[in-house]
Amino acid sequence: MPLPENYSHIGKASDLAYEKDRKFYRLLEMLPGFLTWGTIVLAIIFSWLQPVWVAFFMIAFVIYLLLRTLYFAFHLWTGYQHMRINEKKDWMGELEKLPSFKHLYHLVVIPTYRESLEVLRPTLEAIQNSTYPKDKMIVVLGIEEREGEEAQKKADVLKKEFGGQFFKFLITKHPDNIAGEIAGKGSNESFAARVAKEEILDALKIPYENVIISSLDADTVVYPQYFSCLTWYYITIPDAVHTSFQPIPLYLNNIWNVPPISRVFAFSSTFWHTMNQQRPEKLITFSSHAMSFQALVDVNFRAPNVVNDDSHIFWQCFFHYKGNYKVQSLYYPVSMDANAAKNIWTTLKNIYMQHRRWAYGVGEIAYVFFGFAKDKGKTDDEKTELVEKINYASGTCLFTSKIVLDKIGLLDPFLFLYHDDLDLGWRAAHVGINSFYVPKSIIYHAESYSIKWSSKKFYWLERNRKYCLLTHYSKETYAKMRLSLFLVDLCVWLFYLSKGFLGAKIKAELDIFRNRKFIKIRYNQLEKIKIVSDKELIKKFPDEIFVPKNVSEPIFNQLFNSILSALSKKVKKKII
Repeated sequence: MPLPENYSHIGKASDLAYEKDRKFYRLLEMLPGFLTWGTIVLAIIFSWLQPVWVAFFMIAFVIYLLLRTLYFAFHLWTGYQHMRINEKKDWMGELEKLPSFKHLYHLVVIPTYRESLEVLRPTLEAIQNSTYPKDKMIVVLGIEEREGEEAQKKADVLKKEFGGQFFKFLITKHPDNIAGEIAGKGSNESFAARVAKEEILDALKIPYENVIISSLDADTVVYPQYFSCLTWYYITIPDAVHTSFQPIPLYLNNIWNVPPISRVFAFSSTFWHTMNQQRPEKLITFSSHAMSFQALVDVNFRAPNVVNDDSHIFWQCFFHYKGNYKVQSLYYPVSMDANAAKNIWTTLKNIYMQHRRWAYGVGEIAYVFFGFAKDKGKTDDEKTELVEKINYASGTCLFTSKIVLDKIGLLDPFLFLYHDDLDLGWRAAHVGINSFYVPKSIIYHAESYSIKWSSKKFYWLERNRKYCLLTHYSKETYAKMRLSLFLVDLCVWLFYLSKGFLGAKIKAELDIFRNRKFIKIRYNQLEKIKIVSDKELIKKFPDEIFVPKNVSEPIFNQLFNSILSALSKKVKKKII
C-alpha cells in the first residue's frame, strides 16, 4: 500500500496516530542504540567466557578497518580529482550552449539565528558575485522571532546593502513556539519557503518546476560558478524534479583562525563529504543542497519537527515518489566555517554539539525502516508512447518475424552469453532492417542471472566483444580504426586489472586466438550479405557508452568516455 501522507512528516514515534505504529516506530528508534551497546556489552562478556572468539573478532575488525581505510582513501582521491576538474570548467559558458537555462530561477533560502553580520555578509556577497544572472535569483533571509529585535536590525542592514542586487530579496520572520515544531534550521527554512511561495512565486505565477531552491547555512560561501554548475546539472540530467543536488562542503572559511583540534575535525568532515561524492548509491542530502521547488511542494515542505532536516527531506521525497528520487553529486565545492569559540574548551563543546546534531541522523533509520515497511514499492505508470529507432534490440525483450530471421539467421551459437542480441541487430542493420524501441509493448523481467559481476561474466563480455568487432567491420574499416581500437583496448586492460579480472581478459584473448579460423569464416559469410556499408552505420553510433555505477567509478567513467568520445569522432571523420 502507498505510504499515507501523514507519515511523511514523522519526527518521532509519538507523532503517529495509532498505538501499533507508535510501538513499532519506537522499537526502530531503539535499534541503533541496542546494536551499539549490545556489541560493546557482548564483547566484554565474551572476553571472559570465550576470549578466543573475541580475539578473532578483534583481528577481523582491525582487518576490516584497514580495508575500509584503503577504500575511503581511494574514493577521497578520486572525489578530489573530480572536484578539481569541475572547478576549472567554464560552467556559464556551458550554460550559454543551453538556452533553456534562461527560464530557470534560483531561490536561495538562508535561515539564520544569532549569526553576526560578519558571518552573513560574506554569504550574500558570494551570491552577489556568482556568475549566474542576478535577475533570475531570489534570496530569502529567514530570521527567528525568538532572537528578538537584534535579528530585525541585522536583516534591515543586509536588505539595504543587497536588496537591489537580486530579482527579489525577501525577509521572513519565523514565529516562536509554533505547536509541533522544533526550534531550529528546518522549521525556519520550511516557513521561509512557504512565504516565498505565496508572496513571490504564486504572485508572479512562476512555475515551480522552473525554480531551483538551495538551502544554505548562514556561513555558506558559494564559489563564483556554483549556481551555473548547479543549473547545468539541473538541465542536463534526466528527471531533475526527482533529484536533489549535493555540493562538497569544505570547512575552510576560517580554517587558519581556529585551534588545531578544530582543524582536525574540519578537515575530517571535508574529507568525508568529498569521498561520499564518489559513492552516489550512499549519498543523501547534507547541508547546502539544492532541489526542485516542485518536489518541495509535492512533499509539503520540510518536516518542522526534526533536527536532521537536511537528510530527512531526501527521505521525504524518496517515499513520496515511491523510490523514484536520487541525489546527484555536483563535484563542486561550497565553503563553510570550522568551529571556533573564545577558548579551546568552548570550541570543543561546540564541536561536540555540532557532531551530536549530525548524529541525530541515525534517527533516520527508524524513519526509513518504517517507510519501507509501510510502502511496498512503486508501479511504473509513467509511460511514453514515442517509438524510437535504436541500434539493436535487447535480447531480454526482442520480438521479430520469421521472415527477418530467415533472412539474417538465428542467434550466433558462438555467442553463448552476451552480445548475441548485438550481433543479431548488427546483422539486421547490414541488410537494411532497422530496430525500434516500442514503449507500449511491456514485459516484466526478473533480473536473476547467476554469475552477477564475476570473472566469468567479464570473460564472456570481452570475448564476445572482440568477436563482434572482428566479424562485423570490414578489413578496410578495421584498418582505419586499428590505432583507436588499440587505445580503447588498453583502457579495457587497465579496467580488468583494477577489478581483479586480469585472468578473464587473458582467457578471452586466448579464446579469440584459438578460434581465429572460425572467425575468418564467419567474417566472409557476413561480408557477402552486406548491402548497407559500415560508413552508413557508423554515422549513427554513439560516441560514449553507459557504464553502470556499480561497475566503475564515475571519474573513471568520465575519463574513459572522454577518451572514447575523442577517438570516436576522429575515426568517424576518417571513415565518413
